Amino acid sequence: MEILHSLWASVVYMLSPLTDLLDQRSIFSYFGAVFFIFIFIIAVRLRRTRKEIRARALWRLLTKRTVWLHQSALLDYKLYLFNLPLMSFVLGFIIIGSSFWANLFGSGLTMMFGPAAVTTSTQWGVIILLALLQLLALDLGYWLGHAAMHKSEILWQFHKLHHSAEVMTPATEFRQHPVELVLIPCTIGFTTGLSYALTSHWFGTGAVAMGAVGYNMIVCVHMLTFHHIRHSHINIPFTGVMA
Repeated sequence: MEILHSLWASVVYMLSPLTDLLDQRSIFSYFGAVFFIFIFIIAVRLRRTRKEIRARALWRLLTKRTVWLHQSALLDYKLYLFNLPLMSFVLGFIIIGSSFWANLFGSGLTMMFGPAAVTTSTQWGVIILLALLQLLALDLGYWLGHAAMHKSEILWQFHKLHHSAEVMTPATEFRQHPVELVLIPCTIGFTTGLSYALTSHWFGTGAVAMGAVGYNMIVCVHMLTFHHIRHSHINIPFTGVMA
């Protein structure tokens, strides 16, 4: 009975990211992205044609069998199922996260400049600024890791798996080699850890918690909208400053 209980606890732990809105594997984020696609396509077509949107045509666009049942897409689904337990039980012990770097850089800043001040009040301007800084740090970490995958001949041998997809679906996000699944979170952990240490020292000990409020809200919106559409057959053009 104890063995069955342990196995069940392991299954629950492995599947827990599926219900965490801030996790890219969240089922709710997929539902939100689908809803967003519907709204976006309807808005664009109404703007361009000024005609009534045909639900059947919209449904055919979103559910193309030639995309979702393509051999490339089927491989993505298999890789997702393979990577899910790998990310939950193995890679998590290898990844050096933001807390490690935040503590390391925080100790260095304390040695050089003395201890950080204690946060005694909250201001919305500071909260917004901190949220933006954390988002920039996260995006910088992703960019550094992704750029390294493209620039390094050695790392490209792992990353080219992601670029081998013949069709694009949200599951293509998980067409990644385990090396990439470690490298990207490590670079993000480094940049966000540095950001946490600096903001805590500049704005006080409660700065990270304050900034996380706005940061989490922005990440939730991103997960429910554009995150999964980066890999899909839906053409969503960006112009102007968003290009």
